[in-house]
Amino acid sequence: MAAGAVNTAINGGNFGMSIGLGALFGGIAGAIGPGVFEGFGGVAKDGVAWSNFLPAVKAGVVVGAALGGLSTAFNPKSNFFQNVAFGALGGGMGGATGFGIGKGLVEAQEWWNSLPGRNDNEQGYTSSRGKTVTVTRGGTPAERAQLEAELGRVFSTKRGQEMLSALAADNKPIEFQLNNRGILGNPRGTMIIDMDLNAHPEIETTQGWRPASTARILAHEIGHVAYGIGDTGVGRMANVIANENPVATELGEPARIRYSGR
Repeated sequence: MAAGAVNTAINGGNFGMSIGLGALFGGIAGAIGPGVFEGFGGVAKDGVAWSNFLPAVKAGVVVGAALGGLSTAFNPKSNFFQNVAFGALGGGMGGATGFGIGKGLVEAQEWWNSLPGRNDNEQGYTSSRGKTVTVTRGGTPAERAQLEAELGRVFSTKRGQEMLSALAADNKPIEFQLNNRGILGNPRGTMIIDMDLNAHPEIETTQGWRPASTARILAHEIGHVAYGIGDTGVGRMANVIANENPVATELGEPARIRYSGR
């Protein structure tokens, strides 16, 4: 808006048009903040997921529309609704831009943390035999400590002890790659497990639908790596029955009764 007024003073342009353009770019600038906020705000929940895109745009539209309406105060003769529309348009663009900035920065940091040799971002879980059975890359120190604590819970169970022994005998540690993008899984044929400690997809259990705990997810994915058991068998429940449920039930959680979630 200020830019529009300055433009009018310099070249005698139409004040209303200048204010409209000022509202447009003011909306973009004003919405970048909410866009980044929405982007980074999602990190604590499910990463900078695309589910945050529309909230970011919505925040930008609101900010932009408000700026557009406010611009009328600088020129009461200008069209209020046109100014609001210009501001909302610019704000929406700004929200999308801000989301992209937030998502790009977070993913760039995750990529940097995952590079080999980033020893300050690596941590391992060592078995009682003195063998390193896991290596963790990425994440913050607090997240890596959280993962190690959850691994301790898994390996404290009877089935967890068996998995731990299998991993120690294999002499190939699992590589956990932490992310904040909701990615969970074990790429087929690898020792890698992608893990988002804030992702808890809903599963059906003997006590109804509930979010999967981190320990349960770890038991499931480690089962894939330690024994090569896929999501096969009747109802794709082979790995759930062999590894996930024994660990989960010993930790006081209900057994899972269906592979597919909702």
